[in-house]
Amino acid sequence: MLHFQDNIYPFKEIKEIRNVVRAILLDENNKIILLDMLRNDAFGYSKYVETPGGGVQENENLIDALKREIKEELGLQIKVIQKIEVVGDYYNLIYRKNINHYFLAQVISHSTKNLEEYEKIMIQDELHLNIDDAIKKMEANIGGVGELVKQRELPILFLVKNMIKDI
Repeated sequence: MLHFQDNIYPFKEIKEIRNVVRAILLDENNKIILLDMLRNDAFGYSKYVETPGGGVQENENLIDALKREIKEELGLQIKVIQKIEVVGDYYNLIYRKNINHYFLAQVISHSTKNLEEYEKIMIQDELHLNIDDAIKKMEANIGGVGELVKQRELPILFLVKNMIKDI
């Protein structure tokens, strides 16, 4: 398990530990799908990219949670190929530790998105990129939450680059 500290916001305490599932998701052309995000909240204004995924609900297993999140956010049905890594990271500003479970997955079909209202604002677009361009796009995340996302996700993209050839 990888661990990353929040070195942007001062640590006070952890009030919540959240299990999260995330996908390095390959489309039909073996391009990686990243979400182009826009936030204006407690973290400030941030424009950044991240992998699709979200929180695991009570009594939900990781694979079912991942499939649900990808269907909600992208309107896609997926096949999970394998688990990649677990990353623990912190969001000191909101007193939370995330335990992120990363999976490699492939799109198998398209359906309808089911975004929550805040996601309709935050998710600006989906990007389909080869692995090198996905890494460059993630490296461009700067400041605030974008920096925390980059810290969490860049090592995973490098792992995937070493795992998969000809993406």
